[in-house]
Order: sequence, then C-alpha cells, then structure tokens
Amino acid sequence: MLRTRFSTQPSETRAGTFLRAGDEALLARVVAELRRLEGEDGTWWRYGEASRLILLGQGDDPARLSQARTLVEEIVRQRPTWSRGALLEAYLRERSGEPSGAADAYLRAFQHGERQAGVVERLAHLLAEQNRLAE
Repeated sequence: MLRTRFSTQPSETRAGTFLRAGDEALLARVVAELRRLEGEDGTWWRYGEASRLILLGQGDDPARLSQARTLVEEIVRQRPTWSRGALLEAYLRERSGEPSGAADAYLRAFQHGERQAGVVERLAHLLAEQNRLAE
C-alpha cells in the first residue's frame, strides 16, 4: 500500500508529511515499511521512529524519550556528518531539558549543512541565552 501511494516521494518527505499532519499511526506504518526495506541497520527508519517519539510524544514521557535517545545515538554513530541526526539530537535534548547539549547539537547540524531558518534562529537563541555569542 505505502509503496504504491508514495513510490515517487523520498522517504524523508513522506515522514515529514505525516509529522506535519500529526498522523502518528500512518507514520508508524511508514516507519515499519522503511524498516522492512532498509533492514535492521537502516538509518531512515530510525530517523522516522525517533521523530515520531520526540515530536509526536505526549508530554515528556521518559520511556519514549529513552527509546528515542537510543535511536538517535545509533543514527549519529552510523552517520556522524548527517545534519538530520544532529537536528534530532537537538530536539531530543530540548525535550529533555538540556539546553547546552541542544545548542551543541544544533551547532553540529548547522556545521553539517542544516540551514532551515527556524533551526538557525533556535541555535542563535540558545547560544545567546547561554552567553555563547562567540560561537
């Protein structure tokens, strides 16, 4: 079903569409399909699942955040220069109440090519809050 419906869209776009729509059930099905296609070592399914856990989670459920942290750590280990992995780490650290770690992760995302205006704004805000203007 998903392959037919989204065969021309990159997986990144598919996951982003469902995240923006807040459709957690559909995103979970896409993640399962990505996992089947990529195998257990894949990073795209981990990216989708970590995104689902971080961004669509209800409150700051410690179990969800712990599971997301494990996925993000594996993404960053496998693809250390991928801006999206660093960006997920930044979101996770913010949700976990770690502003310094979030700023470091946003900075890594920026250094690896992330240029979304909202990301750059958030990075600047966190650095200013922490009096880290030289960075």
